[in-house]
Amino acid sequence: MRRYFAWALGAMALFSSCKMYDNLPEGDDKPALYLTKEMGKLTDLLTGNANGWRLVLLPGSYQYGGINIAFKFHKGGAVESYSEDLDEVIHSSYRIYNTAGIRLTFDTRNPALGRYAEPRNTLLQGLEGDFEFTFGDVSADQDTIQLIGAYSRNKMMLVRLKEDAESYINKVKDIRNAVYGKALATTTIGGQEVKMSVFGLIRQLQVKVGSAEPRLIPINFSTEGIEVIGADDLIDDSDASQGKVGQIGTEILRQIKVVKDGSTYHALSPSGQKIAIQSTDYDFTKSKVRAFFYDGWSGDAVRDVINRINGAKYQSGPNAGQDSIIGDAVNDALLYDSLELNESLYIGRTDGGDHKVSLQSWGSVAELLS
Repeated sequence: MRRYFAWALGAMALFSSCKMYDNLPEGDDKPALYLTKEMGKLTDLLTGNANGWRLVLLPGSYQYGGINIAFKFHKGGAVESYSEDLDEVIHSSYRIYNTAGIRLTFDTRNPALGRYAEPRNTLLQGLEGDFEFTFGDVSADQDTIQLIGAYSRNKMMLVRLKEDAESYINKVKDIRNAVYGKALATTTIGGQEVKMSVFGLIRQLQVKVGSAEPRLIPINFSTEGIEVIGADDLIDDSDASQGKVGQIGTEILRQIKVVKDGSTYHALSPSGQKIAIQSTDYDFTKSKVRAFFYDGWSGDAVRDVINRINGAKYQSGPNAGQDSIIGDAVNDALLYDSLELNESLYIGRTDGGDHKVSLQSWGSVAELLS
């Protein structure tokens, strides 16, 4: 009797185990084959557009705004990258593979992405950018592909380009150069008087509404103008009273158009009001300024004078006895990655968030020191 009972239990177990696998995918629908097929479809999608794809890279918590990069993907893993930060085309490689989702990784050095992702000096997490992304949804028309940063977890979009990648990036650069480090004339948005300045290096729009304290709003540049970054559900946790990102009075600012007018540019408010783009003058007499003259960028005579004067004492006046430090001659690792100081004058922050003052002169040493 016990033997029959044991056989019965064995039969039940066998029957149950067979039923357990009855509904599993078979043939091409097996998970491994399905993922391989999907990776092939994504590769075909990326390489199938000769113009390429554009991306607004969003490092960290948007403290550096959004960076425009355009890619041309090729069969075999080659990719060309065009960045608004760089003048040259970056040739590197990419790979699509499966690990906790289908991922796109740029697996050889790519300064367009690496500038924001690679650890640098004391920034152990780099600038909190990504060089690896998880694929999300693909739109029905296959013109947009959602990417999720493997490190930042920020959601970004690859968008199919309708024009050549290099042409697109050059148009973005034209807009960026038109407003970089500039102020916009006072205008009215949402029933409020608004003053705005563009911090180009960190891609932030400083907005002062009425008598309120100015605040920074993350932006990216586009072929149309200045785009405010922040979905409607993104609220500044540090000051919930500010409401939605870009909210000014009764209106939520999402875009400031920048229009070419002959050889110059002007901006347009959301209501279509013309806004002049203004250069800003700074008064250096009101606070202490420490200048940095870069080895390899400044002349030997400039460097020698600075090093000779540093440490000298004021002989008279309110600062008598104090060190007279007019500047430092230093090496900056960022400058050896083809970063150029294109500003004639910039006051703001570095990519790492430090305060920065940049001066540039094409005159003689005598003129520079005068």
